[in-house]
Formats: sequence, C-alpha cells, structure tokens
Amino acid sequence: MRLGFTNAVTVVEVATADELQWLEAFLTFTSSVYRGRGYVQESWSMLEHRNGERAFLSGVLPLVERAGRMSGKPVEVVDRRVRPNGGVDRRVRPNGEVVLPGWLRPYQREALEVFTKKTRGILHHVTGSGKGTMACALMVSIRVRWLFLVHRGTIILQTAERYRRLTGENCGVIGDGAWSTDRVTFATFQSLWARFGEPKVMELLSGIEGVIFDECHVLPSKCHVSLARSMRNAYWRCGTSGTPLDRSDERSMLAVGLIGPVVHTFTAAEGEALGVLSRPVVRFVMCPQTWGRGAYYSRDGARYAALYRDLVARSVERDDLTIRIVKKATKPCLVFVKSLEHGRRLTHAISAAGFSCMFIEGKTAQAQRIRLISALEEGHVDVVVATVSLQEGADIPELRSVVNTAAGRSVIAALQRIGRGMRRAEGKTTFEVWDFYDLGSTLEGQAKARVRTMERAGHTVSLVDDSALDSPP
Repeated sequence: MRLGFTNAVTVVEVATADELQWLEAFLTFTSSVYRGRGYVQESWSMLEHRNGERAFLSGVLPLVERAGRMSGKPVEVVDRRVRPNGGVDRRVRPNGEVVLPGWLRPYQREALEVFTKKTRGILHHVTGSGKGTMACALMVSIRVRWLFLVHRGTIILQTAERYRRLTGENCGVIGDGAWSTDRVTFATFQSLWARFGEPKVMELLSGIEGVIFDECHVLPSKCHVSLARSMRNAYWRCGTSGTPLDRSDERSMLAVGLIGPVVHTFTAAEGEALGVLSRPVVRFVMCPQTWGRGAYYSRDGARYAALYRDLVARSVERDDLTIRIVKKATKPCLVFVKSLEHGRRLTHAISAAGFSCMFIEGKTAQAQRIRLISALEEGHVDVVVATVSLQEGADIPELRSVVNTAAGRSVIAALQRIGRGMRRAEGKTTFEVWDFYDLGSTLEGQAKARVRTMERAGHTVSLVDDSALDSPP
C-alpha cells in the first residue's frame, strides 16, 4: 500500500482490495449520539471517498503505519509536503534542528525538541505546566506564518500579551472585537468561523504555515474541523491540552487526525516533583437530599433537566452545603456552576454569608473578567463564582481552593476545573478541591465518575461527611 502524505490529508495512491478493506476497518470508529429519547451507537469512518480518491486525515498516518506493520500490511509513505522556507532562518541549524529560546524549562525544551523533529503532534501537558509559554517559544523560533487558535476569548489576549513580553515582537489578534494579522496571529475559532468563506479569512487560512490548537480536545466539533482542514499549507501542526484524548466518545480521533498523535506527555506528578505545580487535596462531601418528586433514572433529556434543576440548580439542601464548604475553604476561592440561575443565586447567598463575592459568566466583558481575577488574586475578593467560561485558560496562581458545584461526569471538565489552582505561588505547595458526592439517582453515578477521574489522574481523594466542615478552617 502506497500513501501520499500531505499537510491536511493522506491519499491512498496504490492499494489492493484487501488492503483497502483493512484500512476502512481500522479507520472506523463508534460514538454515542443522542437521538430522540436516548443515546445510540453510530459508526463513522475517517476514510473518505472523494473525486475517485480515498484519503484520510494525515494526523493518523503514524497509527496506520504501525498497525499496518503489525497486521502484515506494509505501508510505503511518500512525503509530498513542502517544508516552509523558515528553515533558512538563523534559529534553525543546517541539520534542521530548531534553536529554542533560553527561557524554557528543561521539560518544555524537551517537549519542543521532540515536536520539531516530528513536525506535528499533541503535547499532553497537565494544566499549569506552561503550554502558552511553549507555544510562544515555538512560534518565535520557527520563522513562518503562525496561527494560534483558541476557543475562549479569555485566553487570547493574555497569550498574545505573553508573546509580546517574551519575544519583543508584535503579533496580530482576531477576536474580542479586534482584527489584525501579523507573522504570528492569535485568534478565536468563533471569530474566524463567523466569517468563514469570506475572501480575507480564506486567504489567511491558506497562507498559514504553522498552527497551534490550544485546548485541542475541542477540535472534534464541526466548525473547528472545517477551519482546521482549510489550512492546507500548515506544515507545522501542534496541539496542546491537559486532556487531549479524554472525550467520552471516539471523536478524539478527529483531533489526532487534524494534528497528529501525542508526542510528549508531562503529568501532574512530574510537575509536583519538579516544584512547578501544587498538589490538589481532593475532598468529596456526601450530599443527601430530600428528593421530592419522581424517579429521575431515565437518560431522557427532559427528565435529566428536571433532575438537574431540582437537585442541583435549585436545591436548598445543596446550596446550604455549598455555603458551609465555602466558609471552610481557604481563600481566595473559585466556585464553578453550570447554569446562570445557579450562579447568580449562589453569588447572592455567599455574599449574604459575609464574603466578598463576584460572578463571572460568558457575557462578562474581557476587561471586567481580568479585573475580577486580579481582585481575587490580590485578596480584594474572597470568592468568584464562575460558569464554564472560566473553566479553561485562566491563570490564577494565587488560587487556594476550587469548589465544583456543577455535577456532571465529564473527565475533561473535572480536570480542567481543578487545573485553575495547580500553578505554584509563593508559600503554596497544595490547594483544596471540594466536590459533591450526591447520593441517589443519576447524580451519584456522576460523582463516582469524577472520583475515578481524579484517582486516574494521580490525585488523592477522600470521601467525607458534612461533619468535616464543622472544624475550624
């Protein structure tokens, strides 16, 4: 089987019928999809049939090569990519080795050395390990046209400012009301997708020679895939995430296909051992409730919405327990919610309990968001209640505790939330994580899933009853 390797897709140039059948089977995946009143399993294939050709996203090529060897289906790869002329820059040695800046930590340098040799792949680095700093180093070292893509506006301005500060170079920003481009451009998926198809957007995408997908676990959504596939000249392709392959379905393979497999990993345990990260102390507080009406055991969407409303968003018992946890938690404290209604009510209740408390939601202006985070870090605000808009990308080194009131079973959400507190600060080697072990119904299963997530991530978890909240902070 001969495969033609290009930046975006790999074309099957020569293959027997038996080899094609094997390739189709290897590149077929199954995902749970919600249809009507429940979830069904649906199969989908990454092997495309277009214009008489068969092709697949190039990021999975290393997996195809390895599986082919193991299955007795030898693969010949013809690299048809053209390396951008950034290779002539003084920061690239004659042998192609990239000269990286001196301000990288050893593990960051190691990760980028691995990446630059492979030219594409995912850096699976725990939250708080400095993925933005590595991105800046990569983009200043390889002198091609770069696009740094994020899916939350909270990240774009702070990362662009970090790039200017570290490198002394200007950069473009697309998002949060700005539209400027440069050799290095920072953009949100949403801003580009809103104008996708317009000449200036398509010209920008086609001219990109290197792309970095921040929090690349979000890539499998339809609009993100379309944007990523439009960068056909992106030779350098990097993804960063603390949870790159932790989706509950197999669509994480789309992220691999658009970027490449994981090429370097840096864990929380490694970060703690090196003194880079703080150790989370995770406590799940048992939360019994008066269940009120009805059985909520169905996975039907309407019934789950009623369950969530009654037992989380509007639960008096759970709110009372939240206030007790907030009183116990070390300040500054960040409280996560899922719904706006829940967030507003908790903000009012925490303020009424005697703490300075503010609310951050998706519509909170970027400047106001930055001010509130700064106030939290500086001790002017005790508690910030936030929706998922603050779940990723926000750097809050001074944070001493995280409280998750949002429930849910998502691995990505659970790890991203505690990631807000993992950065080290002076005098901080550990931080607190408080969560709810809801008893009964679907919520108990979700709590068990979050416990397993924490344990698999290497964190020590304890299950306590509410009497643990009565001792002095």
